[in-house]
Amino acid sequence: MGNPPLPPGTGTACLDPAIRSRARLMLPALPFVIIASIGVSRLVIGPGWGLLPLLAVGPAVAAAAGGPLYALTAGAVALAVCLLFAAGTQPGGTHRAAGVAFLAVAGVTAAGALASRARGRRDRELAQVRLVAEAAQQVLLRPVPRQAGPVRLAVGYLSASSGPASVATSTR
Repeated sequence: MGNPPLPPGTGTACLDPAIRSRARLMLPALPFVIIASIGVSRLVIGPGWGLLPLLAVGPAVAAAAGGPLYALTAGAVALAVCLLFAAGTQPGGTHRAAGVAFLAVAGVTAAGALASRARGRRDRELAQVRLVAEAAQQVLLRPVPRQAGPVRLAVGYLSASSGPASVATSTR
């Protein structure tokens, strides 16, 4: 059973878990599909269109989707494709363009790997802070009595990482 769609006018709907799992399976291939698409496009339309710098998109997507090793792997593949096309060019204008593309891919790969590494470090720190916050919250929250005078109470607990600390309702 899928999640219900959001109200009209929100612009997006909740994705079915099956769609999310397929997207999660396809995401690791995306940088390499981008690199292959650019390579095939370059073969089809020729060297005059300046497509080689677009190879830097693959490592950038890899850095956004995965860790530093993933970004470096995508960068290595993009650099290999760039070198293959550069080897077939004549010295001159297209050779310089291939050199610029090579530098662009190398730069985006290095920056993406560093950014991905920093993001991973921040994610680990945030997870640790959430654990400490949840433990502190458990210590500070005292059990709520079932009844306060003539009013019966019911309490539900939500983790600090997902929203408000507690929700109380009363019934007569």
